[in-house]
Amino acid sequence: MLRQRIKKVLACSVFLGAIMFLYADEKKTAELFAHPLKLVVDYETGNFCVYYAASSKSDYYLPIYSDDFQRTRNVYSVLFGEDIYHLTRTKTNKVVVEESEDGIGIVFQFTFDFVVKQKLSFADSDQESVGKVLKIKTTVENLSGDPVEIGLKSRFDISLDRKRFIPLYTDLRSEIASELMLRPALEKDKMLIFDNEETSCMLFLRHEDMTVPASVYCANRKWLVKKPWLPEYVDGRSFRRWFRYDTGLLYVWPIQTIPYKSFFTAINYIGVSNERLHPLLFPANKNLEADTPLEENTPAQPGTKKEVPPKKAPGKKPAVKEAPKGGTKAKKDELAGKDKAYIKALLEKLGRAETSTSLTKEQILNLTKEADDAIVKMREK
Repeated sequence: MLRQRIKKVLACSVFLGAIMFLYADEKKTAELFAHPLKLVVDYETGNFCVYYAASSKSDYYLPIYSDDFQRTRNVYSVLFGEDIYHLTRTKTNKVVVEESEDGIGIVFQFTFDFVVKQKLSFADSDQESVGKVLKIKTTVENLSGDPVEIGLKSRFDISLDRKRFIPLYTDLRSEIASELMLRPALEKDKMLIFDNEETSCMLFLRHEDMTVPASVYCANRKWLVKKPWLPEYVDGRSFRRWFRYDTGLLYVWPIQTIPYKSFFTAINYIGVSNERLHPLLFPANKNLEADTPLEENTPAQPGTKKEVPPKKAPGKKPAVKEAPKGGTKAKKDELAGKDKAYIKALLEKLGRAETSTSLTKEQILNLTKEADDAIVKMREK
């Protein structure tokens, strides 16, 4: 009897050990590399996140936004008819992750009426400070037999560093600290930017073949997690919650009527800068070229002297001198360089104020307004 019990215990132990070995050896994530970026896709949920190689350790990667794979902080959602489906694992849907040399594919099937496919791949960028960008192509195939209204939205939790003074900004706006809705088709901003420990993450509003969203909501992430398709929007409502910034972004693409056996397609991009862009973003911006013409009546910035023309002698006509070629452009280059240096100094001061306690909030707001006004004046023709 004792020997039989021992045999049974040993057999159970071997069986359990084999199961644990198989589960331990099972791959749980799919990864795609484009140094210094790494894409990680969770096999179970289909959720994904982009990571950036830390400068301190060669094999250590930092998430550029919240990487909570098991929850729905960062998730794409599909509107099919009147029903909303979140692209993540549930009790009823099926998720399949497929790896290939040029990218990672994710297939979601909730019903027999439609199939959702996402293709994730790295692509080259025309931005100087950016290496590769993540291209996300989402397609929804209508298999219902009738035309159906289909929409897509994506939510991003960007509250990794909740105590940073400037939670969000764009290539044209030095700060977004309260609720705002952007219409990318009407705005000049090209990207939304937020700083992390070592990098700046860029969520593009327009980029090459990107499908331009109908609207983009910048708000506290708690207010973006609602059942209705569009969130309740309150212009100017603060991001702050318990003295911290819980910032979230919601991209909403236009709803389209898709015929039977046709596709709804949307493309968006996520990029990472090689360095923190704020507060040195604007002087390095391609939109601020050195030969940008300035108005003659533009007020002089502090630290520069306004040239006063000499008084004309009475009864004498001033001698007409031929202006040397390129003299006007050289003068404009000099003025533009002084303006850019002035803006750079303001933004550097704002960057130091982020961690400083010597300046009051009113002084910081005045600095921000002064920088914005200077940039606007420089862009005017």
